[in-house]
Amino acid sequence: MQVSVLVSAGPNSPAAVSALQYCQALVSINHKPHIVFFYQDGVLLAQNHLHLGPGEFSLAEAWQQFLEQEGITAVACTASAVRRGVYDEQAAAQYQQHPTLARPFTLAGLGTWAEAVRESHKVISF
Repeated sequence: MQVSVLVSAGPNSPAAVSALQYCQALVSINHKPHIVFFYQDGVLLAQNHLHLGPGEFSLAEAWQQFLEQEGITAVACTASAVRRGVYDEQAAAQYQQHPTLARPFTLAGLGTWAEAVRESHKVISF
């Protein structure tokens, strides 16, 4: 069964924590998500320069480590990302900014999400 996950919740939202826990639970039962698509404030979880106070938990880092460790396709919406200052190499050059997109994320448009939805048996949104 293919499951795609949409994360619209930002790094300060309990829904973003729930989304991570849901994806971890899927992996624990051998159902790796087909794609995790980050949209709206969710793209802030794909930023590599979030500054926190000492001893604070970084949800963005937890997402990044989990996605990379499990080899899960992680895509941030290009339009949402650029509006919030999250740039890959190409967007950074286009907007004369520094790249801020963390690994293992890529930027893509909503067409990528639409294709994932079409290919999935289940779609979960947070």
